[in-house]
Amino acid sequence: MYISEIAWCPNNPTLPRILILGESHYDENTKQGDVNKHITNRILEYLLEGNVTDRWKEFFYNIAASFGYSKDIKEIRDFYSKVYFANYVEESCGTGNGNKAEEYIGKNRNYYNQAVLEFCNEKNVSIICAFSKKAYNALPKIDKSFGEQVADYHVASRYTVGKTSYKKGVKYDRNVELKNDLLLYGFNHASRGGYERAYEFLSKELKHHNILKL
Repeated sequence: MYISEIAWCPNNPTLPRILILGESHYDENTKQGDVNKHITNRILEYLLEGNVTDRWKEFFYNIAASFGYSKDIKEIRDFYSKVYFANYVEESCGTGNGNKAEEYIGKNRNYYNQAVLEFCNEKNVSIICAFSKKAYNALPKIDKSFGEQVADYHVASRYTVGKTSYKKGVKYDRNVELKNDLLLYGFNHASRGGYERAYEFLSKELKHHNILKL
């Protein structure tokens, strides 16, 4: 099952199009290792209906706050009406006990990378914001032979943002040829907070993008 079947896809995404990429799914009602097409889009529906009250609400709220949105439900709805959302690991990791995400990434990294890049081609995504360093570091490496760039930005003590640029027409992992240039940013996991630092970076990096609340 590919990301396009399970991702949150807004009706009118902002341009250039942004994919918010999480790390993995946690769902006590889904068998560990299963892929359920309702895991991702349904949790966003619950969130926007105001029915998510556990720690995962903060994960989604912190992502929106990283772009300058308040944690008022109206602003949360506004933000997620503009961006795509998917998780890098498609399988359920159960309740989050243990380190299943890392195990699945080790086994399925090439498949996940192919799925992410194909989704970006399908939806004409130009920017990926990965709120998981595991996901960011697992995505295709570059050799800079086609003008790609990779950099780390030290925003604050213990807060670094990674940036990788992929080029249109270049084939990455399993020969997925990108239809557009693609920027990838890697942030700390959003459940750990740090949205003030993320916003500090994004308010400069994407200052001309209308996704930001300045």
